[in-house]
Formats: sequence, structure tokens, C-alpha cells
Amino acid sequence: MRQPLPHQPETVEELVNALKQMIELAADWSETLHELRRPTHRLSGPSAVASLDIGCRRMEEAFLELQIAVDDVNSSRRGL
Repeated sequence: MRQPLPHQPETVEELVNALKQMIELAADWSETLHELRRPTHRLSGPSAVASLDIGCRRMEEAFLELQIAVDDVNSSRRGL
């Protein structure tokens, strides 16, 4: 599932695009983790579900932080 960057961004536009790709990946991971909640509970129990819930929250936090990073990069671009 890991998709490394084909190359390091060299321009602000490339950086924004790379961050937006990471946002999409974070959203996909978050949805996948949510989908695993029911089978995790059925197959493993509440302790594993609790850990999965923490992972879901962290993915959602990462998603939000990536959005903030894109906004910050865009703001700095306007300041140039």
C-alpha cells in the first residue's frame, strides 16, 4: 500500500500536488480502517477494536494536518 514519491518536489506546485496525493491516501486508509472495525470485533474482540479506533483517529488527525500543510504552503506562495 505504500506509494513512495517518484521524486522530491522541486517547486511549490509539485509540493502541493504531492501533499494532495497524501491527503487522498490518508482518506483511503481511514476508510479502510473503519471498514475493518466490524470484522476485527467479530474475529478478535473489543481490545483490538479499541486499538483500531485509535489508529482511525490518528489517520483522521494526519488527514487534517496534511490539509493544514497544503493551506500553509498555499499561503506562503501568495506571500512570495
